[in-house]
Amino acid sequence: MSTMDADRIEQFKRRIGFAASAKVDDPARGVVCNWPDPRSAPTLKSGDWSIAGDTTWQVAGGAVRKWGLRRGDEVIIVTVFVSCQGPEPARQFLLDTATQTTRMDIPYAKGPAGLGTLSVINSAAGAPSLIWCYRNVCFHVRGIDTQANVRDLATWLQSQAEAKVVDQVAQHLPAPQAINVSSRKSPVGAAVDLEVVPPAPDPDRYLLHLAYDKQMVDITSVNGLKLTLSGLRPGRTSITMCLIDRATVLSSEQKADLEFTGPDAKR
Repeated sequence: MSTMDADRIEQFKRRIGFAASAKVDDPARGVVCNWPDPRSAPTLKSGDWSIAGDTTWQVAGGAVRKWGLRRGDEVIIVTVFVSCQGPEPARQFLLDTATQTTRMDIPYAKGPAGLGTLSVINSAAGAPSLIWCYRNVCFHVRGIDTQANVRDLATWLQSQAEAKVVDQVAQHLPAPQAINVSSRKSPVGAAVDLEVVPPAPDPDRYLLHLAYDKQMVDITSVNGLKLTLSGLRPGRTSITMCLIDRATVLSSEQKADLEFTGPDAKR
């Protein structure tokens, strides 16, 4: 990051009261919510909205689920980031989202009071955008050429979060029942099967994100929460698996340690 970019972001943080919003009563408390279909919001119920996209992925400190809604030429995008590490990653997600612009000025101002603990708004004509934090969650609601009331949708989402606060978010992370590995020590090139057993008997509810050394491991197939891999060279390594619950957007990480023996694989 250049000095100019850093100064621009610091000015923006001062403008929106970023530091003052950092105080929380108990960082362990947070939101555990089975996020409803955004189309069930009162402000959207009367419209013929369809789901144009629904994606979930891992980011630093947590996971994101994004819905794209469409009605003719109207578009609404709802993004929910849920931190598994307390409120700070949610605040950082707000900052990163609001400052992702090539413009010299950051087009967001301090948002409406009462919407989360920190909110920012871009009131651009035809493309209103609200970003706000509440405990371990950051929301982003953006409208494109829509007559729908984006603020009403934001207020409804906030009410869903406020109704689902628990004392210990860590107790609700989607920890697997088991991680089954056919062999933790195997010859280079031999197939190894790995399966993550989800905490609930609904494997389609969960996503698996993998991080590993591509110089050591070759992932040959992935089917939901099951994968097949082989070693490329002898040595010890590990695979980091992030299990994401699409319903709550909570996530947890586990590691599987592996060892490969013998000569390098022929490639």
